[in-house]
Amino acid sequence: MLVLSRRQDESIIVGDDFLVTVLEIKQNRVRLLITSKTADQVIKLPFPLRSAASATASGQGAGEAIILGKDVAVEVVDIRGDKVRLGFMMPIGMSLHRWEVYEQITQGGGAWRDWHPATAEGRARRRDRLKDAIASSLEQKFGEIAKDFIAEMRECNDIEKLQRLSNLISTAATITDARRAWSG
Repeated sequence: MLVLSRRQDESIIVGDDFLVTVLEIKQNRVRLLITSKTADQVIKLPFPLRSAASATASGQGAGEAIILGKDVAVEVVDIRGDKVRLGFMMPIGMSLHRWEVYEQITQGGGAWRDWHPATAEGRARRRDRLKDAIASSLEQKFGEIAKDFIAEMRECNDIEKLQRLSNLISTAATITDARRAWSG
């Protein structure tokens, strides 16, 4: 296991496939944003198990792991103050770079520049992927009845509101519950 320390808003590039960003560190929990450039890469989160091309792992504590793709896992090894230690288990030969090093190697962020959450392009991409995931979940759970709500949700540009909705969809028993969560 290779272990790297990161602070809030710092990122790690895993191979050519994943960008892992520390969104928030609070007490003994950390929130990670994990992004894949390709929709066929699967991210499996340990609560309720979900798969997505982009995911926010909320409430990760020490010892909790996330599976990335077929052969990569990231584990929260330790949280101390404003730093989190992330452990990466991956095939020998796969590259792992802190964002600031990757930026220097590629002279500005390379292929990941438009995906990094610190850039406007990265935030827009994250928001659009989140909208797609929410729409898919709503369609699967509620079918045709959710079409108007999906259209309304797609007009929203508030990433935090979209993230809250995404987290609440699994507990919504009806489309009315989902709308209530959206309004609240």
